[in-house]
Amino acid sequence: MSLGITSNREKVEALLAYLCVRIPDMQLRKLLKILYLIDEESVRLRAIPVTWLEYHAWEKGPVAYEVYDVKNGAFADCLRCEKKEDNKWHVNALVKHAYLLDDNLKKFSQWEMALVNRIIERCENLSADQLTDETHIPNSLWSQTVKENDIDFSKDPKSNFVVDLNRLNDESGAATYEDAMECMQMQAFLNECN
Repeated sequence: MSLGITSNREKVEALLAYLCVRIPDMQLRKLLKILYLIDEESVRLRAIPVTWLEYHAWEKGPVAYEVYDVKNGAFADCLRCEKKEDNKWHVNALVKHAYLLDDNLKKFSQWEMALVNRIIERCENLSADQLTDETHIPNSLWSQTVKENDIDFSKDPKSNFVVDLNRLNDESGAATYEDAMECMQMQAFLNECN
């Protein structure tokens, strides 16, 4: 289980619900891409991700296993996922209005919410395929991971290779990332003790 779930589950749930309220009836693949782009942009701008989810290099782009598992009932207390006529999985929040999430959204800083809203505005009218194209550009972290590990998606569309967001950081950013990760690991430990 990724650090984002063991240390940060309520925050991840709140973000998933918020994304699905802002973009109703979203394809699961689009949700996965937007979530990744939020964390990627957060690392670019401040050295650490918003969610601390672990993303793996799959054929269609970076995927957080735990969120992909929404197809099998994960996050059922805040999301509903169903296969539609287009033969694609669509995700909706159980709440219909963002104001119903206000208490949960207090887990985010103003900076984080501004970032999330910018990514939503940039991506809400793009298709899952268009967002996949964005994560697949040459020299993207996904592309580097696939190339360096010689991943062959003709055999399996999934891989266990992690797309390491910390690679976006310079030396100072990497130190910030590592320090923040230690705090998240401590939180995960404390959560497991409770």
